[in-house]
Amino acid sequence: MTDYPAKSLFGVVLSRSIAALVLLLLGGCASGLGTGGAPAIPIASTQAPAQQGDANTTVAQANPGIGGTGEKDGKSPGIGGTGQVAGSPGIGGTGIIGTVTGFGSIFVNGFEVDYAPDLAITFKDRTVRPDALRIGQVVEVVAEGSGQRLAARRLSIRHEVAGPIEKVDPERRMAFVFGQRIEIPSGVISASNGSRLVSINDLKVGDHIDVSGLRRANGVIAASRIDKTARSEPAVLRGRVTASGPNGFSVNGMRIDATAGSRPAKLGSGHDVLVIGSASGGRLRAQRINRLAPRPFTGQVKRLSVEGYVGRAISGGVAVGRIPITQLPARARVQAGERVILDGSINARGSFAPTRLRAPLVKLRFRGEPRRNLNLQTPPSRRQVAPVPLPPAINRVPAPSRPPVYRAPPRRPIR
Repeated sequence: MTDYPAKSLFGVVLSRSIAALVLLLLGGCASGLGTGGAPAIPIASTQAPAQQGDANTTVAQANPGIGGTGEKDGKSPGIGGTGQVAGSPGIGGTGIIGTVTGFGSIFVNGFEVDYAPDLAITFKDRTVRPDALRIGQVVEVVAEGSGQRLAARRLSIRHEVAGPIEKVDPERRMAFVFGQRIEIPSGVISASNGSRLVSINDLKVGDHIDVSGLRRANGVIAASRIDKTARSEPAVLRGRVTASGPNGFSVNGMRIDATAGSRPAKLGSGHDVLVIGSASGGRLRAQRINRLAPRPFTGQVKRLSVEGYVGRAISGGVAVGRIPITQLPARARVQAGERVILDGSINARGSFAPTRLRAPLVKLRFRGEPRRNLNLQTPPSRRQVAPVPLPPAINRVPAPSRPPVYRAPPRRPIR
């Protein structure tokens, strides 16, 4: 055995101890660098990430961004400017039909909906940028996320009618376009590309207007926004086919000029359609006719939030905005003609069974909205509008003199 001097032996032991300590530290760092402390080999999992909020939502959603941008932590918000989220999981999320009540993102039916800056928004016969959105417009949104904050995947601005005014009655605050009667509350008419509000006295026969609003059960449009536009703008009529024959058809009693080849196959009375075209001699000459599904967002979403007026469904029972309601929430009471918001899930058969009933915001504040300029490369800055608190649930006892009351049927015990 070799004899080492005491000083040399101490140096050898010290150097080996330091080397062992360095190797230990390097090994610990290697397991954490670049993986967030996770193992280097990914572990497959079939369970979706847990979410907060509504238990019915099954779509995992990343951080939706700030101030309506919809940006996903530096990742691309869409593909080819469509606004679709990359790697979209398919059917899921929430479908919303309601009125825009605020900006920041947009607030619809109490939800705050973020959107990508390049999201292509459907507007009549074309797509536009998000700076075309306005307070009071009725929109249809397919969104993803949970809770009250969502991210828009698809968004369209919905007009009930657009065209030349046939008659205006300032005293009754009414106007007529393509035979459709329009109720006009104070402060909902805009002009100059949405930059200023005007009075109903500024409306004249022949003026072209775009009307956003919701239809009552009697077919009258309760306008939430009216925009005076150029006469060259496309004319629009959304409604139900009331007559159909080999020589043409009518929508809400209005005769539509359309060739047989331009009509959807098997179009008949009772079908809902969207007609886009031009006004000629007081009639609507169709350029495109879209047949609408009996239930919106068919096969696209698992949840639904709908604002509308209560009426009777064609098949009996209750409908809101012409959407038949399978069953009202427990202990809910609604009256014919009442304006409500219903939230709930869509079952496997495509039926809407809402679980929540709310009162919508009817009086809108037209402020904080951007100027309407569809050609800007960068959207103008928006003033943040605080979200509107959700109103209390409707639970009224109807008076005897009021219209019939629809009540949820008693729930049967599960055997």
